[in-house]
Amino acid sequence: MINRRNALRLSTSFVALAAFGLGEAKAGPARVALEEIHREPELPGVEYSAKARKLAGQRVRVEGFLAPHAGGRAAPFLVLAGQPMVGCPHCVGALDLPGDSLVAYFGAKLGMAETGIPVAVEGVLDLGSRTDVQTGFVSTVRLFDARLVS
Repeated sequence: MINRRNALRLSTSFVALAAFGLGEAKAGPARVALEEIHREPELPGVEYSAKARKLAGQRVRVEGFLAPHAGGRAAPFLVLAGQPMVGCPHCVGALDLPGDSLVAYFGAKLGMAETGIPVAVEGVLDLGSRTDVQTGFVSTVRLFDARLVS
């Protein structure tokens, strides 16, 4: 029988479960679309969107296409773009890349099977112009500690 006392105990139990996160599934990283990173995607690197600035330094999930390294060039990153890329994305400056692209630094080396097909990548969003010390490649948006997710 549910009386006032039992109802109070039950509601207190639900509050405790919610406070400790036991009553709901843990949310994953925020999702951000490549075209949402820049305030004006046709001017990449000039100004970031409010959403991107808010998520900077946090783990995010981004979907796109990984670009392969050209000529087997050893670089510690891959380019993630909104469309499959043909050619060498590492041979051009950051402003020559499509506005809907970023550089992803993966902890594990990926094979060619992951390039050219749609993928989801999670990593820590980093904004601002930065030069990769190993390759000299300049990027304005990066994902550090990136990994493929299903």
